Amino acid sequence: MPFGGIYVINNLLFDFDGTIVDTSEGIIKSMQYAFEKLEIKKLPDSSVKEIIGPPLEKMLEILLNTVDNELINKGIYHFRNRYAEKGLYELKLYDNVEITLSYLLNINMNLYIVTSKPYGFTKAISENLGIITYFKDISGVNLNGKSKSKGDRIRELINKHNLDLEETFMVGDRKEDVLAAKQNGICTIGMLYGFGKKEDLESAGCKYFCNKFEDLKNVLSII
Repeated sequence: MPFGGIYVINNLLFDFDGTIVDTSEGIIKSMQYAFEKLEIKKLPDSSVKEIIGPPLEKMLEILLNTVDNELINKGIYHFRNRYAEKGLYELKLYDNVEITLSYLLNINMNLYIVTSKPYGFTKAISENLGIITYFKDISGVNLNGKSKSKGDRIRELINKHNLDLEETFMVGDRKEDVLAAKQNGICTIGMLYGFGKKEDLESAGCKYFCNKFEDLKNVLSII
């Protein structure tokens, strides 16, 4: 299905947190709970929010300013205990996500999720919000064991579904999404309402941007 000028876009790989769903409330509250359990002084909510995006291990490494694996693993344990019980429900879809996904599906776009969130949490949230049927596949990190990078998981998904790189775009809100996409030879559409910053997306090489989720329709028509 041709869209706009130089690209024929048939496949969109979506980041999750900060792109499809505003998960900040549950993540912030669960992180503060983990800090409390670790008997460490809580950080301002804004400091937690600006780190949302990378895998949980990396978030805790940054927020705790440590590479102590034992401390990080304890933080992960406490975070996930609360997140599984409460954080899964402390979130909301960004405006007009479902109507836009429906539009994309109706024009035969293939939609996928590639996230640094655990697969089980992503699947449960998508089911609770009624959006899981829009996506052909979900790639999330493992709850146990070392997880593969987002770039590696994008490559696996591309290979699994035999996606043409020239017909595939990443959609995300952080520079990590852009870099993971570039690692696999695909471009990114940056979502400016999420957790990342435009200057970081641009410095990573992103050229296309949406101020709102529904802007995808217009951006796809001109690139």
